[in-house]
Amino acid sequence: MAGPVSADCVRQSVPGSGYDTLQLGGGAQAGQHQQAQVGPGGQRRTGGKGSRKEKYAEDEKKKEEVKTKLKSQEYILVRVDEGNPNQAPAWKKFGRAAIPPYKDSEDGPTLLKFVQCLNPKCGLVKMYSSGTGALMNHNCKEEINTPEKTLPEREKEDFQRKLISFFAGNVLPLSLASAQELHDLIDKALALGREYGLVSTKSLIPHPTTLHRAAVLYADEARSELVEALRDDLEDGMVSATVDGWTDGQSRRKFFGHTVEYIDSNFVLHDNVLFTPYCAAESVTGQVIRDEIKSNLSALSLDPDKVNLHYVTDDGADIVSAVSEGSRTYCADHCTNLVVKKALTRQLTRLTKVDLYGERGGYIVDNVRKAVDTIKSSRRKTLTPLKKKLVKGPTNRKEQIQFRSCLPMLRKVHANFKQVRTASRDLGQSYMENIEKKDLSDLFNWIHTLETIAKKKTENAFVGENEEIAALTLPNVADSELQSELKIQARQELATLPILALLRKCKTIVTFFKTSGLNLKLHDGKLKQEVDTRWMSILTMLESFFPPPPPPPPAPSQADSAVDGATADSDAADGDTDTMEEEDRQEAENKRRSKIMQINQLLADKKKVELQISEEEIVLITVLTPFNVAIKLFEKEKDPTIQHVLPEYFILKNHVAPPLGPSPPAIVKLREILTEQLTLKYLPNIKDRHKVGAFLWPMCAELPFLPGEEREKVKSTVRTMCEEQKAIMLRRGLLADANAPPPPKKRRARGSGKGPSEEDRYAEILGGDRQQPEVWDEVDKYLLIVKTAGNFVKSNDLLKWWKARSADLPVLSRVARMVLATPASSSSSERNFSVAGRVITPRRNCLAPETVDVMLFLFNYLNKKKQLA
Repeated sequence: MAGPVSADCVRQSVPGSGYDTLQLGGGAQAGQHQQAQVGPGGQRRTGGKGSRKEKYAEDEKKKEEVKTKLKSQEYILVRVDEGNPNQAPAWKKFGRAAIPPYKDSEDGPTLLKFVQCLNPKCGLVKMYSSGTGALMNHNCKEEINTPEKTLPEREKEDFQRKLISFFAGNVLPLSLASAQELHDLIDKALALGREYGLVSTKSLIPHPTTLHRAAVLYADEARSELVEALRDDLEDGMVSATVDGWTDGQSRRKFFGHTVEYIDSNFVLHDNVLFTPYCAAESVTGQVIRDEIKSNLSALSLDPDKVNLHYVTDDGADIVSAVSEGSRTYCADHCTNLVVKKALTRQLTRLTKVDLYGERGGYIVDNVRKAVDTIKSSRRKTLTPLKKKLVKGPTNRKEQIQFRSCLPMLRKVHANFKQVRTASRDLGQSYMENIEKKDLSDLFNWIHTLETIAKKKTENAFVGENEEIAALTLPNVADSELQSELKIQARQELATLPILALLRKCKTIVTFFKTSGLNLKLHDGKLKQEVDTRWMSILTMLESFFPPPPPPPPAPSQADSAVDGATADSDAADGDTDTMEEEDRQEAENKRRSKIMQINQLLADKKKVELQISEEEIVLITVLTPFNVAIKLFEKEKDPTIQHVLPEYFILKNHVAPPLGPSPPAIVKLREILTEQLTLKYLPNIKDRHKVGAFLWPMCAELPFLPGEEREKVKSTVRTMCEEQKAIMLRRGLLADANAPPPPKKRRARGSGKGPSEEDRYAEILGGDRQQPEVWDEVDKYLLIVKTAGNFVKSNDLLKWWKARSADLPVLSRVARMVLATPASSSSSERNFSVAGRVITPRRNCLAPETVDVMLFLFNYLNKKKQLA
């Protein structure tokens, strides 16, 4: 317990209150202190100009703040009656809230103008000025110690009906009855009733307009509190952010969300919504979004030119342009999803992306085009009749944005083959020398058939004609060499058509089951539809047809293995475990088969046999699952994620590599396309920040998947970051040992002091340098710690690891806070917009944009506060 408080007149600052506390002694008995509030300029505050309601609200807020700080032991409770039997009886029930003295300080605690009931079951906080008369009226002993009364059943039923009327009358789910916020609200009302007696609901529940003003004020205060806590970090580059746009599905209004992510000094990761403003501009460009961001930052008393944020966004041109003035990384979730999406749709949407000509056919088409271009550009009058007959082909058939067929050109050249070849020779060109007229016929007839299918005005025409194309590409003994090559090329390029046909069939089945009510008849879960705006929803759809197997059991630890090996009964136990695992796998397999049988039987009953699917088609799930696992890692909310981006690239690349054993041609081609898309879409978006994030994860600190030169470059980048943060820490006084001498460059392994040690003596024949590694800076020290202490650190323990070593690595740990705060994806903005979809509904489609912003902020703020508590 704190010591007695000095009776002398002392002025001490009360952090966070905006004024000082005067403790007036001068003859008063110990503990009977008078307090006056003194403003920053020395003027005595006498209560303020606000209305009585505002003052009451302000006082209540202060009480709650004091109660919270007493609970967290940031404030202490001082017993005024200790050592002084002549104190007023009220001090036997109440203690004075006080700020504890600084460590090693001779001063006593700083008393505040608040008291708290000493009964732990009550804990009521009241304001205190001088007298104890108001405290004497408080008597909680009988209320607290009285056993809880049991309500009569009739009263319980009546209250339940009142609840039901509230939920049903406002079309609210009954599950809200379990919401902690509702319980807290009722508890508060009961507590007010106990303290103040009969209170009308009108005095408790304000008008919606008043409540809206209070919500705006609450949001403004909370936002200001958040910004003030981050002000220095925002300027020092310690905070990352995400920005994304969203269109209200009801009124088509355009909002954009801005979140901030940071790691505090206790190495706790925070993810907060900052603002979600409405864009009134008809055309939302990058400049419009940039101006909105700066305007909202200015409204929070931040200088946009001093705020140093690292952004994580998708590849939308407007968003990228809006944040182009600072550093940015691409959302890994969008990137990974796009890799899969491109692989599964590239052959459906554009015929230009499918090379149906092959090497020989491509040679013919390109040379015919060059011959036609040469003839049509010639000024010889004798060629004028021929020029009028010919038609130019695509300038570049592989890179054309909109498909332009080569068939009209080939048709005209075929009809005038001799004239074209002769004219080409006369012009000194040899484009037509290795081309025969039959080659043009074979090429024309083949491509004409496929283009006729592709031009059908149906979505995914190739998929719809999968069986027809499969029949067309079958080899025939009568085929010419060119025809055989064309068929092989088509089979390779269109190899994934069975997969795409399966996806189309699954979508059709889900739609049919949903519209016909068959979904409700399935015993093992409903079928789910693929949604284009949801990441990896293709896999979600497939897994609703083929339930995934249970996860494999965790590998036993070395200690477990030792115990198992030491007992005679362990073999039997292992056998039982293996049997149980096999039974679980068999049960999962039977469950999958059972569901497919259910689906096919229901389709047969509805005379939709053509939609039935087979159990073997589950192989596609094994190819796509690792991509979904990566996305789940990237969108984690409570743990760092950026360290996963680089390792996941190599994991996915290895996963889609050609399999060693036999595999269906469609899967082989899909793996090839996925590899191509990983190289085109994923690899170019891996930036230095991703590499540094992987380096700061002890498991990947050696960066074994990068070449040696690249590893050294990453270390150099980390050292540059350390120098920048060290300068900031010195400027802010955060680095006490800045002038300490550097550690020695090398330390020899310990010997006896009387000559070389045994290690040194045998080093020549044992190999390796027996000297301990050089330690020049914190980067080297970090690598030494990882090497000696072990590098197995789970991602959810990563911040704990850095916190434990922040004293040894003060600058590098600050760099870790900066880099690891960067999310791998912009999923925090996506989560914010998911909540926005619950705020703006068909019944609430006219909410003011300011209200939407306030509700989204408070939802995030209160939930984060609850999680931290």
